[in-house]
Amino acid sequence: MLGDGKGWRMEYQRIVRDFVVRRSINLAHIEESLATRCEVYELTQLVNSLLELLVFPEQHYFNQIPKTSLHELKKHGWPSIKVVGEYPSA
Repeated sequence: MLGDGKGWRMEYQRIVRDFVVRRSINLAHIEESLATRCEVYELTQLVNSLLELLVFPEQHYFNQIPKTSLHELKKHGWPSIKVVGEYPSA
């Protein structure tokens, strides 16, 4: 991040690659924090990372993403997401 006199801005050379690198760095910090029993939200990081994979790549990659149901992912060991409290309807 660079200071430009108006606040902080992020600079990207190749947005998809740079986000993957930064996501990996964030994950390492979360794993380190978990090891020291700091309060972190690893599932939030996972959801953010997955959204990153959908939002930032160029549009033509979208059709190449496998269509796997949450049920199928759970069968393969992915965490189950349980919403507690209010959840906005679509």
